[in-house]
Amino acid sequence: MPSIDEIYAGKYITAVETKSKGLVGKVLKISNVNPEMVGREGKQRNRLVLTLDGADKPLVVNKSNSEIIAKAYGRDYSAWVGKTIQLFVVPVRFGSEMVDGITVVIPT
Repeated sequence: MPSIDEIYAGKYITAVETKSKGLVGKVLKISNVNPEMVGREGKQRNRLVLTLDGADKPLVVNKSNSEIIAKAYGRDYSAWVGKTIQLFVVPVRFGSEMVDGITVVIPT
């Protein structure tokens, strides 16, 4: 089904795209990890950005998702290349609203 979310999509994968592109629960291999400044101008923060085999856009990982990956694969993020993760969409609080967010799970 066509969606305005696809028309105005940004550079990074979103929760909506994770669902619409069939990435929920799919095992994805990390092919690259780079720190990048992301966010709106004036509010940019340094974040890790993962390139995933099977996803057409990179994924920005927040601190919580970074900690999940680090617990499984180590704190040296360069060692994450070649490892696998799964993405799930969960409700998260953003300010006073509940919105869809992406959480990372390590496949078993």
